Amino acid sequence: MHRKGVRAAEQAREGAARSRRCAATGAVVPESRLVRLAVGRDGMVLPDVAARAPGRGLWVSAMRPAVEQALRRNQLTRGFEGARAPADIADRIEQALAQRVLDLLGMARRAGEIAIGQTEVGDLVGRTLPAIVFEAADGAPDGRRQVFEAVVRQRARAAARSGTAVQGPHIVGCFTAAELALAFGRGRVIHAAIRHGGMARRVGGELRRLAGFRTLAPEAWLAESGSAPLHADDPLPDPAAPDVAHDDNGPGPDGDRSESGLPGTRAPPAAANED
Repeated sequence: MHRKGVRAAEQAREGAARSRRCAATGAVVPESRLVRLAVGRDGMVLPDVAARAPGRGLWVSAMRPAVEQALRRNQLTRGFEGARAPADIADRIEQALAQRVLDLLGMARRAGEIAIGQTEVGDLVGRTLPAIVFEAADGAPDGRRQVFEAVVRQRARAAARSGTAVQGPHIVGCFTAAELALAFGRGRVIHAAIRHGGMARRVGGELRRLAGFRTLAPEAWLAESGSAPLHADDPLPDPAAPDVAHDDNGPGPDGDRSESGLPGTRAPPAAANED
């Protein structure tokens, strides 16, 4: 394996094994369920979702209620002399996590791990169940229904072959067609699906953190596709994190994250017609 690849794998394992203390609740939980905050040059506390900013940081649960509670109690500036936390810090964390998911989707495209467009997604689902299916929040319902019907058929075939109930894929519908298009570097994108593997675990881990701030898919979509929502109680095949806290003397590793926050309440944009 290439040296950089080895280092990335080591960082991923290290990240899965580290826990931190949440500034809001005091609980010691895996980093994958937390968001790191750091102080910018202007003294403003800002999200550091990749855990790369230099200097000391502060960790808070990847859940909107926890962040807002910590803001009210002035817990987000504790230990940062002269620092200020913006009133919209929860919204800033949400946007940063959303952008991180989109950035990872772009990486997945370049790695050839994702199908884009109804034809490619249909071909993939016809062969196997993907890990995650992305449907644009403003896409037309007819195309989405066709994808969900294909998912249901493939799940039934997989269950018949295995003789047991089959779960998945997860459904995500909190990004617009324009946002997906920017992530993939192409025109309007309505449908996408990521194959099982390392990139799917990374994307899934960040989606779990994002789920603490916004609803990832409408309940009706989950019911139609027969899929379960992404949440922190859905483990991915990564090592379990021990109940040991570490002092934050600098940024943490930017590795795979297997778990994160709880479902939020912010709904995706209303549907519009598909081009």
